[in-house]
Amino acid sequence: MKVFEFHFNPPRKNKLASGKEDLIFDTFCFEPKNVYEKRMGSLYMAAFLKNILPQNVRFLEILADKIKEKYYQAVSSTSEKSLREALRIANEHLEKIAKQGDVS
Repeated sequence: MKVFEFHFNPPRKNKLASGKEDLIFDTFCFEPKNVYEKRMGSLYMAAFLKNILPQNVRFLEILADKIKEKYYQAVSSTSEKSLREALRIANEHLEKIAKQGDVS
């Protein structure tokens, strides 16, 4: 299967003092790597983050990797249950970051 990514009319991007853009729009496409993961199917996510700080440039990538890891971990579960669990873990990760005082 071929996957194409299209971004229609992305918003105008502002620059940080460092010269980097203060918003990120990204898509994540994860294909199964083995026969066990194929049972779960492909995982596609789109994410948009604005008003980012320079230290959070990889934030969406890290969060997407956590979701992917948990999604493909429970291959004996249904894809719906696995996605719910992966999103629960992602929310716990976000809560942990907020409790540490990083609410940016």
